[in-house]
Amino acid sequence: MRMGKKHACGSLCFQGDRLKLISPVDLTNLLELKTEYPEAPVVVSNTTIGTNLLFLKGVHHPLIIYAGRVSDLRTVTWGKDGVSVGAVCTLSSLKEEMERAVREMEAERTRGYQALPQTLQCLAGKQIRNMAVNPITWEFVSAFRQAQRREFAFSIVNAGMKVVFKEGSNIVESLNIYYGGVGPTLVKVGRTCQKLVGRSWGEELLADACWLLEEEVELSDSAHRGKVEYQKTLTTSFFFKFYMQVLQELRERQFQQATGEAQYYDDMPPVQGELLVFKVTSTRAHIKIIREQQDLLPVFFTIEEAIQHQSFFNPKRKLGRGDVDKAFETVDQILEDEVYLRGQEHFYMETQGLIAMPKRENGELELFVASQHAAYTQESLWASITCHVRRLGGAFGGKVMKIASLSAITATAAVKTGRAVRCVLECGDDMLITSGRHPFLGKYKLFNGEGGPWMNHHLYIMEKALLHMDNGYRIPNLRGCGLVCKTYLPSYMPSLNIKSITMAFRGFGGQGLMVMESVLHEAAVKCGLPPQEVREINMYREEECYTHHKQLFSPRDMLRCWDECLDKAGYHHRLQAIQQFDTYNRWKKRGISAVPMKFGVGFSKGFYNQGAALVNIYKDGSVLVTHGGTEMGQGINTKALQISGCILKVPMSSNHIKETCMGNVPSAAPSAASFGTDAVGMAVKDACEKLMRRLKPVMENHPKYTWQQWVINKHPPDYNKLNTMMFCVNLHNGIAYNKLCSFPQIVEANCQKTKLTWCYIFQIEGVFVQGIGLYTIEELQFSPEGVLMTRGPFQYNIPALWDVHLLANAQNPHVIYMSKGIGDPLVFLASTIFFAIKEAVAAARRERGLGDSFPLSSPDTAERIRMACEDQFTKMAPSPKNGTFKPWSINI
Repeated sequence: MRMGKKHACGSLCFQGDRLKLISPVDLTNLLELKTEYPEAPVVVSNTTIGTNLLFLKGVHHPLIIYAGRVSDLRTVTWGKDGVSVGAVCTLSSLKEEMERAVREMEAERTRGYQALPQTLQCLAGKQIRNMAVNPITWEFVSAFRQAQRREFAFSIVNAGMKVVFKEGSNIVESLNIYYGGVGPTLVKVGRTCQKLVGRSWGEELLADACWLLEEEVELSDSAHRGKVEYQKTLTTSFFFKFYMQVLQELRERQFQQATGEAQYYDDMPPVQGELLVFKVTSTRAHIKIIREQQDLLPVFFTIEEAIQHQSFFNPKRKLGRGDVDKAFETVDQILEDEVYLRGQEHFYMETQGLIAMPKRENGELELFVASQHAAYTQESLWASITCHVRRLGGAFGGKVMKIASLSAITATAAVKTGRAVRCVLECGDDMLITSGRHPFLGKYKLFNGEGGPWMNHHLYIMEKALLHMDNGYRIPNLRGCGLVCKTYLPSYMPSLNIKSITMAFRGFGGQGLMVMESVLHEAAVKCGLPPQEVREINMYREEECYTHHKQLFSPRDMLRCWDECLDKAGYHHRLQAIQQFDTYNRWKKRGISAVPMKFGVGFSKGFYNQGAALVNIYKDGSVLVTHGGTEMGQGINTKALQISGCILKVPMSSNHIKETCMGNVPSAAPSAASFGTDAVGMAVKDACEKLMRRLKPVMENHPKYTWQQWVINKHPPDYNKLNTMMFCVNLHNGIAYNKLCSFPQIVEANCQKTKLTWCYIFQIEGVFVQGIGLYTIEELQFSPEGVLMTRGPFQYNIPALWDVHLLANAQNPHVIYMSKGIGDPLVFLASTIFFAIKEAVAAARRERGLGDSFPLSSPDTAERIRMACEDQFTKMAPSPKNGTFKPWSINI
């Protein structure tokens, strides 16, 4: 379009098989086109219409009008009566114009424009409150937005409201209310506004307005994007906030009158004659390709439905200690409940993809692939394939297995055609067909131990979660049973078969930790004790402790981390301040939470816990390190170079690393489970130490020589300055972390006394933020037919940034240079935000006479938080009965 704007003076027309796009150059031409084609949508950036075309079934526009070249619609014109904004004017330009006006014009004339730039600053973000008074003294304007996250997200509901009073009074002269997100177009509330004109701005008007809005703003129970009860609640809640803002401004008015260069596989330039792979996906989950189409009954997608149909995979897993059955026979008071944890998408910035290049000799083929497990990709094809991995643009466990199936398809196409073939998944296809974190249902039953805390319970949880279910607590009688449900959705968990093509999200097993923390939280509520006190009572305390799976570890660093974090955060002082804040604020509540963690890193299958490296010393003194790990942002290459440089005592300028290549380091284990640095680092260390032992005689005989002289001039003729090392270790459990979330949030991590501190800080920040998304924002939605609906950044929202502190002088002699496997464990630490939010919701419920014990599923999105508070507005939006309507989406 930009090229067309420079070189064409008239309208442009682009014609395809199913779509026609016309681009007019002036307003007259645009109006003529809209008159001739009234059903044709007018687009500028195409963020809404384009998304609907991709993801909404049955939506198709044969003709689209592009208005971006109409210069008349790009202007912002100021006049006596206000400002006129062209429809094509960018939001950034509009914001700049508003800010300039506020700076340069009289305050009385510009106060009405202050709401707009503040709203645009967080467009489609969390609800933004602005009270603005325009040149008319008794006119009030406000704007509201609510979305899944603050920035870069479509709003669930947005609103603009304006009220004008008769001068010197609180009598409504005119009222305008507009809602977005509750219909296909902007909704103007007419009847309600008319009935409120002439009335006093008071509580009676508020009550009547809420009921009138409930009647006039109609939403079908099958409305687009779902969240119907939440949207209904927001329509009335927005007006309530507007009412309170105006009321406050009226009082202030009366008072005044009285007195802010890495390269990836897809960056490789196209090869001449290169082909592209295009994926054709099924329109129905798990459909069977047969000659005659038939319904697959019964079809179910949720865990509850799988339990109802007794649909499970074998085997059933069980782990524990003590005698739970006998313990339950001796008590009277038992608490049973459950916690539901929903799934999560990897949402890496670089989607899955690869380039296959045939070598035209002996059937050789080179794959430049984005994979965490290049060896598996090679094993899935044939030995004459060489896999290269430079780095990944994010993976999080999602690029281990399924990339192998894409590699097989692409490699087959390359061999058949004899040409280079590139396969890159679009974001929507990537989310649709690849793996992620599976939903999880934890059921528990617990009772009170003698003289105090609730500390004996029974969990129904998944296989990997069984190893983590005790967290940092010693539960005398503990039993967990894990069942994997069989539904008609694609599997997101790794199966027991090593050849499975599915893979989990990082931090798998953390669901068991979440269930345990939910148990202790509910126990604290029932006992009337602070959750922090119940956690401290049940923590491992002995110098040497055994977990429920008989793993020996020391909780010393965990307890240090816990105490230091509480002290640095000023936990007890902030707790008192929050309690005082909640007492004096009815519509705003705060919460605080502290959560410890004990997490075992590595694979449960021991043969995966190994690393391989090849270290070469060349005649010029330079060192080349290659290893079987995969660089994906965790800094494994930097860590490997630092280890080799430290042992060989060579500067970083002489130390180099090569891309991961199966031709150099074959049959390498996957880089996953937070174990890559420990395994690969140990392999690099051992290889370098062997080389140093070979060099030692030369160095002792010629101590004044330089490094280059040692390796070039004075070495035995049979000396081989190359060493390959394989390192293998059993799973090591017991690395402890701790964090606390409040205002501000603090993460305390046992990650110090290491040469790699800055790498860990970056990792902790990123992983913790990923956990925030898991527990508070990210939400997968499926159609009633089982098709994933959240397939892009507009439907699926992820969070932003964070800061952390490290625990000083934390000892662990079992790992390379005090390395910490912080990639997986830190995800769970963000659960403290979940529990802090739950405390804030409980404070709101207590004020309304409701109980502190209430269900709250993860993620606790703005919708779930709002509906859990339960007030007069949520009662006006009751949930419809199941079976009376077809929902737009189902939560899984």
